[in-house]
Amino acid sequence: MEFIKNTDKALQKLIWDCGLQYYAFNYRVTGKEEQFQVNGLLEEIIKMVERNGGSGHMIEPKQDKEIDESRILLAGKHGSGKSAAGNSILGRRVFESRLSKQPVTLVCRKEQWIWRQRRIVLIDTAGIFSQRDSQKELHHLSSLCSPGLRALLLAIPLGSYTEEDRDSGDEHQGGFGEEALRSHVIILVTREEDLAGRDLMEFIENTDKPLCNLIWGCGFQYHAFSYQVRRGRTILEKIDKITYDNGGQLCTFRESATRPDTYL
Repeated sequence: MEFIKNTDKALQKLIWDCGLQYYAFNYRVTGKEEQFQVNGLLEEIIKMVERNGGSGHMIEPKQDKEIDESRILLAGKHGSGKSAAGNSILGRRVFESRLSKQPVTLVCRKEQWIWRQRRIVLIDTAGIFSQRDSQKELHHLSSLCSPGLRALLLAIPLGSYTEEDRDSGDEHQGGFGEEALRSHVIILVTREEDLAGRDLMEFIENTDKPLCNLIWGCGFQYHAFSYQVRRGRTILEKIDKITYDNGGQLCTFRESATRPDTYL
C-alpha cells in the first residue's frame, strides 16, 4: 500500500472505495508458491463472506440510461503530434499517426470510450482552419463538436512554435472565441522527452517567449506529452479540473462563429 500511495493515487482511491479490501498477486510464481497465494486469496474471500453475514450480492440487470459525456477536440498543425497524443489518451492506436511530409489526418473523426462511468469522445481534426479545407469538412467538424466541448487540446511540439502556429491560434479564436481559448484550451506541449529531465516551464520561459505568452494567455493551462512514456489519461484529470473551474460550461464551435457560445 505504501508503494501505491506514493505512485498511483487512482488505484489507491479505488481500494479505499472498496473498503480497503485488496490482495497482492504475483503471476510469475509457479508450483507450491502459486497454490499458496491462491489459497490465501480464497481465505480472504471467505473472510469477506463472513463479514457480510453470508449474504450474496445480486447484480441488477443493466438499464439503459444517459451517462455524462465529455467531448474533447485535438487540434494542431501537421506534425504537431496531436494524433499520437490522442492514441496515448485512448490507450490504443486508432488515429493514423506516422512521419510524413504530407498531412496524415485528412478528415475529422471521433473515437469514444467509457472512462470512470463517463463517455469520453475524442475528436481528431484535419487542418480544419486552412483555406484549402472545404465548407463540408467544417460542417462535419461542427456536427462532431455538438452539443459542446469540455476542452480543446492545442498540440505544439517543444521548441518549434512558429508564425504558422500563431496564425492557427488566431484561426481557432475565430472559430471558438477569445473567451473560450482562455477557459477551455489546454496547450499540449509534445516531445517532452527532448527536455532530458529539465523543467518544462523553465525551459519555455528561457527559450520560447511566444509560446510562454500563449500558455499564460490560455490561463496557464498546459500539459506535457512524451512519445516515450504512456500516461496520456492523466490529462483527463486535468480536463476534469478545468470543467469544474468553468462551472460545467461547454464551448461550441460554429462555422461562422466570432465568439464562443457557452451554456450549462
